[in-house]
Amino acid sequence: MRIILSVAFLGGLALGSPVVAAPFTGNDIYSACTNQTGQVQQGFCYGFIFGSVEAMKWGALVGVVATSPDKIPQSEFDLKSSVALGFCIPPNAENGQILDVVVNYLDENPATRHETARTLIQYALAASFPC
Repeated sequence: MRIILSVAFLGGLALGSPVVAAPFTGNDIYSACTNQTGQVQQGFCYGFIFGSVEAMKWGALVGVVATSPDKIPQSEFDLKSSVALGFCIPPNAENGQILDVVVNYLDENPATRHETARTLIQYALAASFPC
């Protein structure tokens, strides 16, 4: 009985299909952000865009910290990480403004919406908020 179960288990592993996580594209984000009736889609839109922006900032900040031998002021960290990302969001920019910038970029560049959403978010911010 043990052999039969082992063979069945191994056979199931051999026949199973791998799960591949595909990154979200600009099409996915544009669809969610322009859906005026779905609260879930709107929440996904906001969460993905602002989560991506914060993740980009954090990743750049980690890179700056790793390459800075001495303690430097927070303002210098912020500037270095923004320059590394290619965008400098003004401190008084509101979340709605950032959302509009990304959605407008996706609307005006339909030929690139197949690219990853995180890349397009970075392009949108760099185009609107250059350093």
